[in-house]
Amino acid sequence: MATEAIQRAKQIGRTEGFIKIVIDKDSEKILGATIICDGSSEIIHLIQLAIDMASNIPI
Repeated sequence: MATEAIQRAKQIGRTEGFIKIVIDKDSEKILGATIICDGSSEIIHLIQLAIDMASNIPI
């Protein structure tokens, strides 16, 4: 996933980095995520919320 989606990173002009979301192929549930970029704290809580809600991500 491109880090250009993170507004804070865009504002400061540092969009280098990556976002990796690990999803179980069978259940389509989010297992975890890694975010390496400026502004990662802006969205990591949203991924945690999706995990807590047992959201499905169609593959």
